[in-house]
Amino acid sequence: MAEQLGSIMKNLMAGTNIAKQVQKALIVEFANELINEFWGKCGGRQAKAISVKNGLLKIECQNSIIAQEIALKKNKFIERINEKFGAAAVLKIKTTLKAVADSSAL
Repeated sequence: MAEQLGSIMKNLMAGTNIAKQVQKALIVEFANELINEFWGKCGGRQAKAISVKNGLLKIECQNSIIAQEIALKKNKFIERINEKFGAAAVLKIKTTLKAVADSSAL
């Protein structure tokens, strides 16, 4: 009975805005899991996937070193995401550097 209800709900929500938002959130979550898989916990503290829109996955990085590491493995990264979510889930990755507040200015 619960499986039938789940199937009905899935069919009703397919293609809706809610379903798209849920898939985007799942892609971001999976991307963060991949960051931890590829670069360990240290990498997970230095980079975080923050959004996906129109096939562009944005990853916020603490420094340029991790941003460069992500750029070097971007094809494998995109491939793994698309294997799980479909061929056009992520087409490009954009890394941005997170602004760190200067503590000496305080």
